[in-house]
Amino acid sequence: MKQSRDKNTFHHLHEAYRSFQKKNYTNAIIILEQVKDSGQEDYYALFLQAVSLLYSNNFSAANNMMEKIQRINPSYTPFIQLKSFLALKSAVSREAALAAYVSGMEKNSSDRLLRKGLRAVEEAPDFYKYQREVKIADLVSIPKPGKRDLFSESDRYARRIQVSRGRGSIFPDIKPFYAAIFLLVIITAAALTTFYIYRDKLNFGNNSESVKLSSDSLNKIDMIDISGSGYGIINKINQEKTPEFYSSGDALLGDFNEARLLVKKGLFNRAIIILNRIANSNASFPVKEKSDFLIRFIMESYDRIYEEIDLKQINEKPYLYRGSAVKYTGKAANVKETKAGTAFSIMIGFDGNNFKGICEVYDSSKGMVGNGDIVEVRGLFILNIGKSTAPYITAEKVSVLTKNNG
Repeated sequence: MKQSRDKNTFHHLHEAYRSFQKKNYTNAIIILEQVKDSGQEDYYALFLQAVSLLYSNNFSAANNMMEKIQRINPSYTPFIQLKSFLALKSAVSREAALAAYVSGMEKNSSDRLLRKGLRAVEEAPDFYKYQREVKIADLVSIPKPGKRDLFSESDRYARRIQVSRGRGSIFPDIKPFYAAIFLLVIITAAALTTFYIYRDKLNFGNNSESVKLSSDSLNKIDMIDISGSGYGIINKINQEKTPEFYSSGDALLGDFNEARLLVKKGLFNRAIIILNRIANSNASFPVKEKSDFLIRFIMESYDRIYEEIDLKQINEKPYLYRGSAVKYTGKAANVKETKAGTAFSIMIGFDGNNFKGICEVYDSSKGMVGNGDIVEVRGLFILNIGKSTAPYITAEKVSVLTKNNG
């Protein structure tokens, strides 16, 4: 009976998608209502219905669909794209739209369309003209029913192993068959060699501080494994040029195992450089998927150790530092408040005349920072946005050390 119901659902989804492609949104909505009436809350059906309702100008009903997806599968990438797009359309300023896309990037930092939207918002010569003219199809993927799970590959871990921001257990229970997918392995000699090589190159100093993880979390991180999986872990002939390249699977395996070991030790900033190297290399999609999951795990962790990383290191290869926990002290400038928070620049190490460099900061709080204040910023490095070479940081804590009363 269940198999018959699933087959009917799949048939209805295809029929609804055909109607959607023909711009017969009313018919698509009617068919998708039948899926809902069958008692199944399918996140793809809800997503396609939300988009159809938007094209039909039924915004309140579309919002109801969005709320249901938020409850069922908030990590579904097209849903994150759509949320960011709608925030862009309703934003009162460039900064508010930028904040929406930064929030989306924190959930899926490797998505091409989220990156496209972020850069478009930053670089548009006339933001309000771009806001009026940009269309759903420009920034939101509407996959076919048979391909919807291609957008969920990197979300499956988020659904099965959701990271909590609370102080309790970081992971819920994992089903036994899931554990069978990831075989436990012994760290190979190549991994140990890679550790000693990269321990010196990473140049974070001998900071003994680390995040303490629960034993349950440590055991389950071990399950995120790329060995013995029956697929190639690197693409030796890569059609797209990547900034990082692995010439052998052993080197990649060593890097991945070393990064996983560092995550378990709570040395997040050291781990994230290796994981970002993998994510920007000729590694195969399944390997990048698992690396990106560990990056999101680090970025979503409640606890973190903030470090003052040399800006020269970040600017040389900014993609390696995505998700690093950083802290900087300096003079605030170009302070702009929006409905969503505060954007400003920080002149790092300002001594009255000189400074080491500049970071762009977004803080969700308001009314705290003013031009000329000496502040300490703690947060996550996201990326360099648009044409700017300044690192962009989403602040988690901003402290005003000296108030500018001039």
